Amino acid sequence: MPRKDLAMSAVRRSTRFRVALDVPVKLGHKEGTLVDISEKGALATHAEPVTQGTNVDMSFTYKGLKFHAKCFVESTTVVGVGAAQEKGKTLYATKLVFHDVSPASERVLYLVVGLQKPKGKSAAPSE
Repeated sequence: MPRKDLAMSAVRRSTRFRVALDVPVKLGHKEGTLVDISEKGALATHAEPVTQGTNVDMSFTYKGLKFHAKCFVESTTVVGVGAAQEKGKTLYATKLVFHDVSPASERVLYLVVGLQKPKGKSAAPSE
């Protein structure tokens, strides 16, 4: 039975978009894969754990453009264990909420999700 404190929230703040390619992502110094993304946050998988309730820097490159944001780790859960995973490692999925995104990274984000940035509004407001 999954631990309640690790359960992924079923409520979405905004529509998420599947990333067409496996986009490598950095969560602090840890490497992972971007699974999906929205203008409010992202879901990433990775082999090293991150701590729920903490902040982490997230970065990736999309079509040669660099994205960087400070994110809140909303939830993290184990999605694969042992031999089924590369090198027998545990695989985690982590839900991240953006809270500090530069204007340059906002442009990359909106390019990735295919949306037009609303005039006069921040792409990733603080929550």
